[in-house]
Amino acid sequence: MYKIDWSADEPSKSGRDELSYWTSHALVGRLAPTIVLTAGIVGRDEAQSDAVHEDFVVRWKADHDALAARSSTGESKVVSGAHHFIQLDEPRVVIDAIRKVIAEVQPKIDIRIE
Repeated sequence: MYKIDWSADEPSKSGRDELSYWTSHALVGRLAPTIVLTAGIVGRDEAQSDAVHEDFVVRWKADHDALAARSSTGESKVVSGAHHFIQLDEPRVVIDAIRKVIAEVQPKIDIRIE
């Protein structure tokens, strides 16, 4: 079972903003299961050259992989049929990812989903 000290290094004490605090904390850190979904259909600015767009896509995917790697059980998945708003294009993929994370976390901490 996870035991997390929520009072440690709170943002108000450290001067960090809320997002930095929560994204660096244990629930999204090494202990927490994490699934990062990446859109497979990447929008493109008309002014972008092929090389610039390809570089953007490669760096974007690498950043998502790095985010997933912050968790010891992290996964990074490309959702081939989805644009930026994956939950609109492929809601089942998002629901399945959420259910998988809950299933991994629920036995370890007391979370009730009604």
